[in-house]
Amino acid sequence: MTVSQLHHGVAAGVTGQVEGLWIGGEWRRTRRTFTVFNPASAEPIAEVADADRDDVRCAIDDASRALPAWSATPAPERARVLRRAEA
Repeated sequence: MTVSQLHHGVAAGVTGQVEGLWIGGEWRRTRRTFTVFNPASAEPIAEVADADRDDVRCAIDDASRALPAWSATPAPERARVLRRAEA
């Protein structure tokens, strides 16, 4: 499932479950999850990963390693990447 599919599924009220967090180009399993509720109906719509301290540290470390290459990427290319992720 892509980030876009997950986003659109939850927005449309489709019940789903995420098995982990997308960190460093891979799904990382978590020990805990939490329920997301539709604010209009209070119905549960998804069960999602709950990051702990180790998950956050891993995400920060991976983002720090990626920053030099991302910063060196021309703005039009970064925009294309972000548009593809959103689609």
